[in-house]
Amino acid sequence: MGEVVILPCTADNFGAVTEYCRGTAEASKLHHRSLSLIAWDTSAKAVVGYLSIDFACAASDHAAHAARLASIDTQRLGFNSSTSAYVQYAKVDEHVQVPVTLQLLLAAFSSVPVLTHLLLVRHTELQPEAQPGLSAAFSKAMHSSSSGLWLYECSRRAVLPPLQVRRAKVEDHDDLLPMVAAAAAGACPSLAALPESCKPDQPFALTRLIGSQDEENVVLVAEDQGKLSFDLGPFDGFLPAEVYEACEAAAQQGAAAKAEQRLQEQQQQGEEAAAALPIMPTEENVREELLPLLLQAASRQQHGGSSGAQHSLLAVTMLCMLPGYEARAVDFMLPAFREFAGKDYYVLSLPHREHEPPLASLMSRLPPLPGSPYPEVLLLGHRAGLAVQEGAWEVRLAVPDDVVGLHGLIGSLASAVEVQEAFLHALGRQGAVVAVVQGQLVAMAAITPAVDLQLLQDNFNLAEGLPADCCNNTTAHAELDVCVVNPVFSKSVGALLAGVLHLLGKSYLHYALLPGQAVPDWLGLMQQQPPRHSSSPAAGKADFALYSFSKHMAYAPKQSVNSQIVIAGASQTALSCLEQLLLQRHISFNSLTLLAPGGVPVGGVACTYTAGLVARMGVQAAVTIVDGQMASLDTEQKLVGLDDGSQLPYDLLVMATGLQDQLGPAIAAACPEAAHFVLSSQALIRGSISAEAAASLSSVLLYGADLQAFDVVAALTDAGVSPDAITWVCPDQEQQDPLLPLLTALAGQLQLELPSPQQGQLVELLPTQDGARAVADLQACNAGPVQQLELDLLVGCGRRGPSAAVARCLGSAGLVWDGRLVVDAGYKSSDAAVMGAGPAAKFSR
Repeated sequence: MGEVVILPCTADNFGAVTEYCRGTAEASKLHHRSLSLIAWDTSAKAVVGYLSIDFACAASDHAAHAARLASIDTQRLGFNSSTSAYVQYAKVDEHVQVPVTLQLLLAAFSSVPVLTHLLLVRHTELQPEAQPGLSAAFSKAMHSSSSGLWLYECSRRAVLPPLQVRRAKVEDHDDLLPMVAAAAAGACPSLAALPESCKPDQPFALTRLIGSQDEENVVLVAEDQGKLSFDLGPFDGFLPAEVYEACEAAAQQGAAAKAEQRLQEQQQQGEEAAAALPIMPTEENVREELLPLLLQAASRQQHGGSSGAQHSLLAVTMLCMLPGYEARAVDFMLPAFREFAGKDYYVLSLPHREHEPPLASLMSRLPPLPGSPYPEVLLLGHRAGLAVQEGAWEVRLAVPDDVVGLHGLIGSLASAVEVQEAFLHALGRQGAVVAVVQGQLVAMAAITPAVDLQLLQDNFNLAEGLPADCCNNTTAHAELDVCVVNPVFSKSVGALLAGVLHLLGKSYLHYALLPGQAVPDWLGLMQQQPPRHSSSPAAGKADFALYSFSKHMAYAPKQSVNSQIVIAGASQTALSCLEQLLLQRHISFNSLTLLAPGGVPVGGVACTYTAGLVARMGVQAAVTIVDGQMASLDTEQKLVGLDDGSQLPYDLLVMATGLQDQLGPAIAAACPEAAHFVLSSQALIRGSISAEAAASLSSVLLYGADLQAFDVVAALTDAGVSPDAITWVCPDQEQQDPLLPLLTALAGQLQLELPSPQQGQLVELLPTQDGARAVADLQACNAGPVQQLELDLLVGCGRRGPSAAVARCLGSAGLVWDGRLVVDAGYKSSDAAVMGAGPAAKFSR
């Protein structure tokens, strides 16, 4: 037998697991377990063990007795239903029963932070000879004479005993050195980097690190096993509570004073708003006042201010673990907080391209502020969040008395009234669930027990992500209306939602994210459902993104990818690339940026990405959209320069700029005095024409014969421009889109009237004497007389090609350009960090 690795049960190994469990009821229930793990023999390439657990008990023919045993006797024995799970099925090959069973159990406890006990319900007593693996790990808890069932338990401490942590000593050097060297060659080398103060390039650098410990720097070790050396608003800026509260009160006073000043100014100006109620400061107004006050307070403390208080933050600067112990890094944190008694938070920073260590499973990723130059990913945890590891977590149905605790959870939210209404409404229908830690309400969820499954199936391809037996079972689905979690426990949302499913007897929770709606921090835990690009005309429309959650998602998290991926362009190719990244089921891309000059275009003659489809893609939830034009490219520093002087760092740049109208910019360049009367077709289609602007357009010249001309006509007439005010001129028969005559002929067969161009050539474009309008000199293609057309707007609509500005940027950066960006079969350009796709790229010859 070769090396055995433990893997979660996924679509990739589902067939092998089904074959391994063939002939058992488990084969049909794999999708419904909280956690399913397999032991995979890497040499034989075969499954040698399988374990599934659930927070609900089911014991074959004795289900009723098992339920009674789980709900009554286990509570009496001290097993918390929120932190104790049941082994639903376990099978291990005979020749590896003991080691593989222990590996599976260790992986189960490591995967589920809230899990303190695994319970095993059996019809017969465990026999060490027949089940040596289970017998080695489980001990008898009780035997029910009434049901004839045996209950066995395995505790977290039995499988993962706490590490004995202490301060490092100089004599630990020889034991720690190979471990640090191995970690430096592993997945997170930055966490094995010695600080420069220790002269890491010289011998005995580790000894100098250990010897440099003081009140602010500590190196912790576990005996022969381990070593440890944004917008912060939700976390109180890491300031002591009394300091933060004083800053918040001052910010509210400042925001109220400015609101009063605005009201007085309106009264002086005689505005209608002056007759309304006094203007109240918004949450954004208070936040604007609060940020500088927090910075001042933090600065005073850092430099020994009069308050004498210190920030409550400690940094994990090194983290090296022996193989097999990585999941136990959390054991360092409580001893670390004992070393620093006044600290509450711990942070960890990583380069974007490194994998996150297991310790990150208890930490939140802090989003960078817009324009922040901070070059790494910042992760944050709170000491109170460690209580989840100690079994203090409880999920239960809400009761009326929880309304008092709810106020402490949601009191500072701008949407507190709406959240409370949703909670009370759900409470009345037994759909409100809360999580409690040490008597404090730390999370809540309000559930609607039924969903419009037909609407969801009409707009989303549910069959790709849900088992066939659930797609049409309306009773298995519920809607998550609202979920609020104390930021300290944000990484425990999965355990909360899994508890919701268990308590309400559901298999799937669905959450609808509307365009413009605030994106909840926990959304990344859920699985986005792929939108349908087309649906029946009779189908209802769902202009929202749909996210779903099932029990196994809580404990089989996606792999986080923090690499900075920038997609340049808003073409169909760019949107398609973005869609594929967003819909990855087992990978979460945490740093996606779309560089889209003019915003994201929707609709059009040949564009499949309508406004509804873009909404169903959920772009706002995971993508930063930058409205800017590429002005430069530095491939050495991996920076995209924008026309406003800002820069976008990238680890991977995808050039999918598509093709742009070349005629409009060419006319503007040739006629600079009247350039402000000229627009490209794409600029007009992407921009929104107001009714007021449309009313001022009494003469519009549409010049060119690309298919987008039909989009331009539709955009103008939809805005209120009269069709008689539009003159469409095509400069040359050869410049017509070859599809234009075909489209016109098909329209004629269908008895549809489409606008058609007249032949002519633009000779000159000049502004009128008063500058209010422009005059176009037009000449017939047969060299006829020149006619003048006075106009308010000229829209260029010629054949499209790559952006000249983008071409200059890529050429200056040294990338191979041959009328298009040249790429290989893997879509990589001459720089491996720059890829190209779509009509603006071409394969090398």
